[in-house]
Amino acid sequence: MPIRPWVALLLSVSTLISIPCFSEAKKRNWQTGKLISIEEAAPGSVAIIKDVSPPLIIPVKYKIWIYRVEIDSTTWVFVVGGKGHEHPRPFTVGKEIKFALDSEGNAFLTDEGGKVA
Repeated sequence: MPIRPWVALLLSVSTLISIPCFSEAKKRNWQTGKLISIEEAAPGSVAIIKDVSPPLIIPVKYKIWIYRVEIDSTTWVFVVGGKGHEHPRPFTVGKEIKFALDSEGNAFLTDEGGKVA
């Protein structure tokens, strides 16, 4: 199920941040979707996001994690990487997770316990 190219690009280049700020959290429009995959791309490789047309190619300097979340007929792709991201977020494929975007395009995901990751 392809997604709009501009959405994938925006989400692919944004970095997940984990600064819990309660006043900001209340302003976010949280959505719930099913986590359909978590993929790893190693440094020195190339990550290819095939969910868009044409595919998005990302050169990988640091380990990155690619999360795909499905809501109805839309697939959201989140790419997290850089120093300090050696392990994936504590999510389970097939389970529901919540996510929100702020006004700057930063993505926030909640783990199964509701903690912003």
